[in-house]
Amino acid sequence: MLLEGRIAIVTGAASGNGRAIARAFAGQGARVIVADLTQTPREGGEPTVDAILRDHPGQARFCRCDVTQ
Repeated sequence: MLLEGRIAIVTGAASGNGRAIARAFAGQGARVIVADLTQTPREGGEPTVDAILRDHPGQARFCRCDVTQ
């Protein structure tokens, strides 16, 4: 596991490339912060967290944020 013991913060992780990157990092042992600018968790980051937690329990959390501010 290349990223075991590390924390990854992935912005734009609610969909597309960001989601794929977050899942890949978790697959390599990282604890992942799924960050996205969505209005509600169910619209964005939580489905990504749920997908990660199915395979890697306790390894992901959602954080709504705007990294441009």
